[in-house]
Amino acid sequence: MEIIKMKPAKREYFQFLIIDDDPGIAKFLVTYLRQQGHTCCALTDGFQTAAWLSENDCEVAIVDLKMPKVDGSRSSPLSAS
Repeated sequence: MEIIKMKPAKREYFQFLIIDDDPGIAKFLVTYLRQQGHTCCALTDGFQTAAWLSENDCEVAIVDLKMPKVDGSRSSPLSAS
């Protein structure tokens, strides 16, 4: 087994994807992250995630794990891995 040490990212700004069925929480996160200089997209339905990811990239995902219809564990960008 080989241990690979990753260098920390030198960039200060990232592309965030926020998945939350509560529009108030999503709006708060988008507002805060944009004020910090990040790029953000908010989705309020877990079903939208796959379609969005097929056309866009995200470096960081903030996912609500308890959503109606499709919960965050199934809509997570990492669940496809």
